[in-house]
Amino acid sequence: MTPTELTNNLKSLHQTNNSCKHPSQTSSTPTTQDQLPGKPQVSIHHQVPGQAQVPGQPQVPGQLNTNQPILPTHPYQQATNTGGTAGFTSSNVNIVPGWMNNNPNPQATATPKPEYEVTQHCPIAGCPYSSFPTTDPSLLSSCVEMIKIHLAYAHDTPTTEIGESNSRQSNPDKAFKEYQEATKQREIKKVKDDASRNLCEARYFAAPLDMKILAQNMPVSTTPVNTVVDFSHLGVDVSSKETVRRIHSRACTSFKLRDFSDTNLKSTSTAGDEMVAVQYSQNNLQLSRKVKSLDSPQECVKAAYNYAAIYGQFHPLDWSPRSLLKVFLDKLIEGPPTVDQFSRLFEKYISENGGRAQKKAVPLTYMEIIGLWTTFIAPSPLNIETIEKTVERKLTQFSAKFKNISSSNGQSPSKRQRTEYCKDWNTSKEFPLCNNAQSTGGCTVGGTFLKHSCSRRNSDGKICGSEGHGYYKH
Repeated sequence: MTPTELTNNLKSLHQTNNSCKHPSQTSSTPTTQDQLPGKPQVSIHHQVPGQAQVPGQPQVPGQLNTNQPILPTHPYQQATNTGGTAGFTSSNVNIVPGWMNNNPNPQATATPKPEYEVTQHCPIAGCPYSSFPTTDPSLLSSCVEMIKIHLAYAHDTPTTEIGESNSRQSNPDKAFKEYQEATKQREIKKVKDDASRNLCEARYFAAPLDMKILAQNMPVSTTPVNTVVDFSHLGVDVSSKETVRRIHSRACTSFKLRDFSDTNLKSTSTAGDEMVAVQYSQNNLQLSRKVKSLDSPQECVKAAYNYAAIYGQFHPLDWSPRSLLKVFLDKLIEGPPTVDQFSRLFEKYISENGGRAQKKAVPLTYMEIIGLWTTFIAPSPLNIETIEKTVERKLTQFSAKFKNISSSNGQSPSKRQRTEYCKDWNTSKEFPLCNNAQSTGGCTVGGTFLKHSCSRRNSDGKICGSEGHGYYKH
């Protein structure tokens, strides 16, 4: 390659590099013919190893020694200092091919090559990630690979070139990144909320995902207490102010399932109400307002829904009442339990969940409530009532199946025709044995078919039925 061809190639390389840069960046280092002021001068000189320099002959900057063919020993590399701009390699530094800087004679180089930062920075705005700090141009490819890996796994950005197939699987850390983004702490600036025009931005935050942290920060009681609340949009009519007042506290353990029935929620306590004795002993008699008991498992499920609807208005982040309602629905579908079983499950749930609220522990989950049912409420397999219900259900199924079989045969088993035998054929000793109208296998008298076979019963009580002989020859 002649010096003129080399100069033209360098000019073309600089022009291509400048076309890929942002307009705010300056042009790359010009060639030796038009050096910019203030830029370091780079002398391009190559000394073939093993060849002595001619004494008295100065080396001209920008001129190559072409006595022997020159082969590049390092690929072209470009330094970069992107900062926050998009792209991997863009800079306004002097570009010198590595194979032109392989001069064994340090005195032949006029100016030492300046050092520039090769460290790569993430092009995504706001991301502080950068590769390892270095000024060695030979480490440029490693820095670029680090940025590519970071973009692929931190920002889920494809790294394949145009025309290549992207066979990379989905980012395995993407779900974790989304979890971190959803659970990070937020600063709320608009804290006023009049429930009309000025709405707090916290209304639109998603529910927290970490149950343990949520339980620790969830308030035990909602203050101030407000008993004037409308639940008609949820299908619940509440007139009992005492029930609404007590439900403000998650630690309340005095609730009964019957307190949330439709009838008891609508009733109010006033002077002159009918009083009943709820506890009696020799020296103690306690009176209380008359409360209607639950009559059916379906009414128990409605009471559980009323509890979950009212509770959710004051403690929207506590999921335990909805889990309890799910258990009630499951057990009702499987086979309705008794009212006593539903009531005992609710009381066990209230006691356990109230104790957890006092300790700021995680509320009961669906599986834990199922555990309460299995451990304390589930009926024993030896329960006589359960056995009777099972036997009755099996008999009903068998009876229905038997009726279907009978209807398919066209007649009921109780109405099947009785086989009658011809008496003349069984008693006569001379031929013809029977003078009646003959039919296949017997005779017919007055429209009734009589069978010609032995009518004698054996010792086991069954009729002989032989067509070879009659009764008298048995």
